[in-house]
Amino acid sequence: MAPLNEWEPVPVDPGTNILCLASIFEGSGSKACMQLHAVEPPEQVAALVITYTQSPREQLALYENHFDRFPSRTEILHVGGDRRPITVPFDDTAASEVHGEVTIKPVLSATDLTSLGTLITNQLDTWQTTVSDHQIVVCFQSVTDFLQYNSLQATKRFLTEVIKRCADTAAIAHFHMDPKAHDDQTIDALRPLFDVVLEC
Repeated sequence: MAPLNEWEPVPVDPGTNILCLASIFEGSGSKACMQLHAVEPPEQVAALVITYTQSPREQLALYENHFDRFPSRTEILHVGGDRRPITVPFDDTAASEVHGEVTIKPVLSATDLTSLGTLITNQLDTWQTTVSDHQIVVCFQSVTDFLQYNSLQATKRFLTEVIKRCADTAAIAHFHMDPKAHDDQTIDALRPLFDVVLEC
C-alpha cells in the first residue's frame, strides 16, 4: 500500500459489497483489506470493523503498517470481547491527526445477532448523519468465524440485512471468508449475496 503522499483511490462505487475470499491472516487477505479501506484518503474515511478472532489491536496494527494515518473515525465491534467501550483519545494534536478517533465496543456473545445487528445499524445511521462528507467503509472479519456460531441459513439472513443497510448508507463493505475453511457448496450459497467476489 502506498504511503499517504503517494495515495491513489481504489475504484469502488459507494454502496458496493464485496466477498473477499482470502484469509485475513495471509498477506493477500490483509493487503486486499487495506486496499478496500483506501477508497478515499484516510481523513475522509469512517471505518466500521466487525471482528471475531482478530483483536482490535491487530486491526489497528494493520493500519499502522499500511497507512501514514488511520481513518478519521474507526469503530471496532469486537465480537466475544469482554472489554467495556473504549474511546482512544489523543491529547497531542499531531497524534490525533495520525490516529483519528478510535472506539472499541464489545459484543459479548457471538450468537447475539440482535445486539450485533443493532450496533452496526446504529453506527451506520450515526455516520450517515454526522459525517456525510466521509466515505463509510465496513470490514467484516469474518464470515468464516460467523459460520462457526451460526447456521448457513442464519448467516444468509444476517448478511442480507447487513448488506442492505450498507447499501442504503452508501457504505463500501467487504466481508472476509477463508475459502480453505469451507466446501464449495457453502461458498456458492453465499456468492449471490454480493456485488463482487474477490478471490485473492
